[in-house]
Amino acid sequence: MLNDRGQGNSTFDIHHSTFTISPPPRYSFPIIPKLLAFVLAALAVGVSAEERGFPLITTYWSEEHRAGGQTFDAVQDARGVLYFGNAEGVLTYDGAWWNLLPLPHETAVFGVAANARGDIAAGAGEDFGVFDRDRHGQLRFRSLASLLPAALRQSIGQVEVCPTGDGFVYITEHAAAAWNGSTLRIVQQWTEVGPSRCFADGRDVWVARPTGMRSLDGRTMLAGERVDLLAGSLVVVRNKGLFNRDGQPVESAASQWLRGKSVMGGGLLPDGRTAIVTLRFGVLFLRPDGSNDQIVGPGTGLPEAIIYKGIVDRDGSLWLALEGSIVRVDLAAPLTLIDTRNALKGAVRDVVRHKGLIYAATSHGLFVIDGATDDGMARAREVEGTGKAIWSLLSTGDELFAGAFSGLWRLRDGHPAEALSGFDGNTVYAMAAAPDGSRIWLGTEQGLGWLRRDGDAWRYEGILPGMETTITQIVLHDGAVWCGTLIGGARRIDANGTIHQFGKELVSVALIHGAPHLISNNAVYTVDARDQMVADPQLSGLAGKFTRVYEDHDRNLWLDGRPPRFVRRIADGRYERDPRPLENALSGGVDLMYAENDGTVWFASDRGLYRLAPQRVRNAAAPPPPMIRRIASRDALLFGGSGVIPSLELPYAFRRLRVEFAPLSFGGGTAYQYRLDPIDPRWSEWSNEAFLDYTNLDPGSYRFRLRSRGAGGAVSAESTWAFTVQPPWYRTRTALVLWLLLAAALIALVVRLRTRALRRRAQQLTARVEEQTVALQHTVEQLRLAQSSLVEKNEQLEDANALLAQANVRLEKLSLVDALTSVANRRELDRALADEWERARRRHDAIALVILDLDHFKLLNDTFGHQAGDEALRRVGLFLRETIRGSGDIVARYGGEEFAVVLPHVNGAEAMHVAERLRAGVEALGIPGPHGPLTASCGVASTVVVDGGESHTLVERADRALYAAKNAGRNRVHIETDPLPPLAATAPQV
Repeated sequence: MLNDRGQGNSTFDIHHSTFTISPPPRYSFPIIPKLLAFVLAALAVGVSAEERGFPLITTYWSEEHRAGGQTFDAVQDARGVLYFGNAEGVLTYDGAWWNLLPLPHETAVFGVAANARGDIAAGAGEDFGVFDRDRHGQLRFRSLASLLPAALRQSIGQVEVCPTGDGFVYITEHAAAAWNGSTLRIVQQWTEVGPSRCFADGRDVWVARPTGMRSLDGRTMLAGERVDLLAGSLVVVRNKGLFNRDGQPVESAASQWLRGKSVMGGGLLPDGRTAIVTLRFGVLFLRPDGSNDQIVGPGTGLPEAIIYKGIVDRDGSLWLALEGSIVRVDLAAPLTLIDTRNALKGAVRDVVRHKGLIYAATSHGLFVIDGATDDGMARAREVEGTGKAIWSLLSTGDELFAGAFSGLWRLRDGHPAEALSGFDGNTVYAMAAAPDGSRIWLGTEQGLGWLRRDGDAWRYEGILPGMETTITQIVLHDGAVWCGTLIGGARRIDANGTIHQFGKELVSVALIHGAPHLISNNAVYTVDARDQMVADPQLSGLAGKFTRVYEDHDRNLWLDGRPPRFVRRIADGRYERDPRPLENALSGGVDLMYAENDGTVWFASDRGLYRLAPQRVRNAAAPPPPMIRRIASRDALLFGGSGVIPSLELPYAFRRLRVEFAPLSFGGGTAYQYRLDPIDPRWSEWSNEAFLDYTNLDPGSYRFRLRSRGAGGAVSAESTWAFTVQPPWYRTRTALVLWLLLAAALIALVVRLRTRALRRRAQQLTARVEEQTVALQHTVEQLRLAQSSLVEKNEQLEDANALLAQANVRLEKLSLVDALTSVANRRELDRALADEWERARRRHDAIALVILDLDHFKLLNDTFGHQAGDEALRRVGLFLRETIRGSGDIVARYGGEEFAVVLPHVNGAEAMHVAERLRAGVEALGIPGPHGPLTASCGVASTVVVDGGESHTLVERADRALYAAKNAGRNRVHIETDPLPPLAATAPQV
């Protein structure tokens, strides 16, 4: 359900009662265009915690990165590439590609570090070292353990690593060893056994032992204490909580919470908060003043697993190395999610602010966001007494109206929820109120109705004549009511009561730059003076799929879809042609977008309620230049791994050249643009693919140019790579000399052979004169034999033509069968329906059509894969083919997950019986679906054919019946009987 509310004034005279439609309060989108810039977006420290949801969490399982299940450490280098210490080596991630750098014997890596020079080091079990680059630019591990003194090599243990200015510090079981790129030096040594850690704070490296912490230059801190974390000015001491660098305890609730918990990492966030990662209890976020901000732990989206390490990347996101997975907590974006973790149940269909609180209409009831939990997240509370399945909300200031699945509720302070009469079994999908509070328009399942205020009560006035169809949108503008319907196009009701219809399918209504617009088939239309839908020239050619459009105060546009996208308004009233997905884009589509005057935007979705917080962010910045990470030819590596690709010379026969690149950012929504000089005259279209293939390039010098664009539209600087394609061997100078010599030899050989041939020809001519006489004698015989042969070949040709005709018949039969389900295809369905319709017309006989659609089939494909979807279609097709065996009956695949059954000589009741048998049969198949056994919805239409009708009307009616069955809850049968005579275009005068 979309939140469409319009404005304008309109006066009607219906049932001799005059009333005025006035503009309701405008629900707008006052949001800065920079909101969508692909930049760091820190959660504002002062944002109300009562309405803050959970940060977006992405989990990378081993099935995705294809390395070991356990990850022990993480670090980000200066370019932005992430490195993870993994059970099978060092795992890298650049935002597009995962790559595993194994150690000898597939040793597990417990520590990994990157210094300012871009060097990478790893600490493993009983080994440690650095990564060097081979001639292809690939990282190869080089062990340094052999450089330790012999006594220390006996027990190296699990090695931790910290970076220094020119190298690394390795913490072994009994020593700290510093590597400067050429030599290894022991800087600290101890004899007692115990856990050791190191912390690099930008100025020095600190080695933490159970007896205290000491820097490499000899300074000490918190002597006698076991330090778990050094983050800025804060120190976490095991079992004692927070301290400052001077050794003074920090008394706070956060310090109390940390006592008894093992801290495994953390860091400072761009918004000033500190993230502290614990082993088993999740992540604690502290405000700059040291107070608790929120806790993200098991049960709030994190996997139930041990956390070995946590780091903050340069975008402000938190990466967690867990037992079994790698997790990214998107703290940089202002987008959070309120869902079942906050006690908000069901799919959200509408949202509105009423008396300072946010109310959400969901498939499970009406909820209000009215408080914060102990972990700093929002809490949802169900409003009692309103029933289930709320579709729409309307706040009039003093009252809140909730349109439900079968009724309308009114909520007032100090009063229980009141169910208004007259709505039994009628769903309210949309509402719009006059500002004087006298009237409320209702978009219902039965049509467009209204409420009239009667003192302190409201009286339902009924359905407007001529509008008896499901209304899902109401927009008031300039003296007219615009309505969006479920499947019947859009309607406009003029001030005199005249009803105009636009389109027949799904057509939605939106106010764009002050005028009503219609959205249909991923295009935006205006209505001209002749009441014709005309494509809006400023909005033509928008890419992607969408069904709803919203306009904010800056006249930028929001498009629904998967994910929702943003279209920026530029100079002269024009719009950008390339809609951009929201930064950290929502995982699915949205049903509604609702914005508030403070800049907060709410997105209602099946997953819950997304909250886009008001901005307190740094200036928008371009994304980093994309990294050209790998060059391969015919699947053989030419160069890759370093991100700096040198100039290469490629052989002419390379056939295919693959260029792989990466965004070096992790927020999503990155697009790439490229060109190859000198053959590309301009930049390519933007693409989400992180690779490109070139084939059969001509010899010459080339320069590959690449740039990226963040979700907000900022474009990065270019990355380039130069290469040369060598000419083929036969076009080299050496080959040219060889060609000349070969040509001279061939000429001499040809002359010699030609002379010999002329001599031989003279001898042959003499012999042939003698043979001519004999040859003439055989001419007549040869002609006779040729005639006989020609007769025989004609007979063979006739046989071949007969075989070809038989093959064409078999081919024609195959062309009428769906290859996947073995039932008739759409072409055969159209032919058979036309034939049966003509037979029924001649006899004035009955004919029926059933259209069967598999419920939630796309979700089945997304959940179980397309192979499971194909198998489901095959099983359903077999069931239908075996069930429908009547004379003249035909089963066909109508398209996608839809099947159609033509039933000659069958009336509506009989067709309903057949459809119900098919629906029950599909459910009885027990095909696994996303919500249990796979079910089907059926639309039935029947008629007695008389002169003047056409078969496609039967299809349209069955299709509408199918939509009604879907809208009524799926897994059911609905029939549309013969249409009644059309209603009058204007409301009757009483």
